[in-house]
Amino acid sequence: MHEWSLAQAIVESVTEAANKKNSKRVKALEVEIGSLAMLDKDIIVEAIKALSEGTKLEGAEIKVCEEETKFRCKKCGRIWSFSEVREELEKNWEDTKIKDEYGTQDLSIHYFPELVFTMISCPSCGSKDFEILGSREIVVKNVVVEV
Repeated sequence: MHEWSLAQAIVESVTEAANKKNSKRVKALEVEIGSLAMLDKDIIVEAIKALSEGTKLEGAEIKVCEEETKFRCKKCGRIWSFSEVREELEKNWEDTKIKDEYGTQDLSIHYFPELVFTMISCPSCGSKDFEILGSREIVVKNVVVEV
């Protein structure tokens, strides 16, 4: 699962940062996920907790929130959100799903968010010339440590 590898990277980077600051432990961690990443928040939390056992992150309060990814058409100026086009995207691109080693099938943009430029268009004018506004990735927003 894609979420577990991302959680592993988060645990490693936060633990490394806590070690560099000579912190006793990490008390809280806040992570933000852009909706375009199509990640499961619950799996991310579960994975971070499991992978943090035996590290300075073990027992920390984990908060994962999702930021709605938005798009702006460069032709007509329309702004729309990923949630507005997600259902249609899933329906129209069903045959492009990628199966992982666990048998889970996800749209290719789950692994390669930049493919969104080939998969959607402006709901108003149909243009494929748009920009992504806001988050399209996973970001560590805040870390609280005990010194």
